[in-house]
Amino acid sequence: MSDQKLKAGYIGVVGLPNVGKSTLVNHLTRAKVCITSNKPQTTRKNIMGVMTKDKSQFVFVDSPGFIQAEAGLNSFLESEWRKVIDDVDTLIFVISMDSKKESFERTLEMIDTVSKNKIALLTKTDLNLPEREIIVEHALRDRGIPLFKSKRKGKSESLDITPGFLDALEESLPEVEAFYYDSEIYTTQSLRELSSEIVLENVFRFLNNELPYETGVQIIDFKEEPNIYKIYAEIIVSRERYKKIIVGKGGESIKRIGTLSRKSLESEFGMKVFLDLRVKCKEGWNKNNKNLKELGYAEVR
Repeated sequence: MSDQKLKAGYIGVVGLPNVGKSTLVNHLTRAKVCITSNKPQTTRKNIMGVMTKDKSQFVFVDSPGFIQAEAGLNSFLESEWRKVIDDVDTLIFVISMDSKKESFERTLEMIDTVSKNKIALLTKTDLNLPEREIIVEHALRDRGIPLFKSKRKGKSESLDITPGFLDALEESLPEVEAFYYDSEIYTTQSLRELSSEIVLENVFRFLNNELPYETGVQIIDFKEEPNIYKIYAEIIVSRERYKKIIVGKGGESIKRIGTLSRKSLESEFGMKVFLDLRVKCKEGWNKNNKNLKELGYAEVR
């Protein structure tokens, strides 16, 4: 029997909005742990994805993009990414090749303020911007931060990451007496929480730029019955006119969103799903503490 010690740790995945943090966690866990879309700040809560190898367990914590705010939903997002930076053992700073100079400089400022294990991942390297890539390499080398690179494999969420990435992460993990989670677990989210995230993902993916960021999903009821999950959910908007966008002409949009969401849920759960999806307007919900708490965004100042 090997004398190799067990290693396990929490690894925060941080960076600016829309740089590929959620895609990275999904790739590493080989599961649909985090929702993704082209809309910035799709991730609103810290979400854990777990990957277990023979002697190591990686607990990845996906976080909202760096944002600062005094109140409302955005202040919750800020509290979430700050919590990740404070609580994890190692940080992966995700940097996108298409980030603007100001965005990259902001990420460097965040890197400079953190005194714990740090690794950087440069995403979207298939964009082929060699001069920008050299700038990133020099900046991180000067800081002694290991840099790895990734690009998409075709149109899938699978990534091609330069060799040594997982080895570097494993090296940073502390030794433990036992793993934190059962080896079969890939996320700490409940089925109810996953359902809310998956419906929100499909809302954003279907309507994209037509719909404002101030949209949420609340699971009203989740029933586990023999051979079927019955899910009753509400899509929450902050203005009455946004409700019309989601419902669509003759209810076509909400029907399509419902179909897409149901198929995604069935694929994720491996179970037949009945989904009852409604749209409800709560004026200014994203700035109202009571409404924020109802949707699970409790930690607001």
